[in-house]
Amino acid sequence: LGGKKVSLPVQVSEAAEGILEDFEGRPDWRQSVLPAGLAATAQVVGGTVRSGKQALRLQYDFASAGGTRALYATRTLDLGAAFALRAWVYGDGQGAWLRARVRDAGGEA
Repeated sequence: LGGKKVSLPVQVSEAAEGILEDFEGRPDWRQSVLPAGLAATAQVVGGTVRSGKQALRLQYDFASAGGTRALYATRTLDLGAAFALRAWVYGDGQGAWLRARVRDAGGEA
């Protein structure tokens, strides 16, 4: 690009796939909402799933408040030496968006 040349180191390794959370075990997800008191829940329920019988359902009524509104579902999971993360998401098509934040063992985002 414009005569510039850039080199980046790339590490290639064999992919080892595994499910980190299937929601079939203990449901220790924590939820928080912004603003406080917003009608929202994050709970493990039966229903539409990728595998197994349960999924994490995020339910909210963001029309009841203005400004920034959010529902957070959080849990600490050991990813090991992961280099990729996938999630299957079933939405309602109403334009809400999903974000994920991952922190390493040292607490760095």
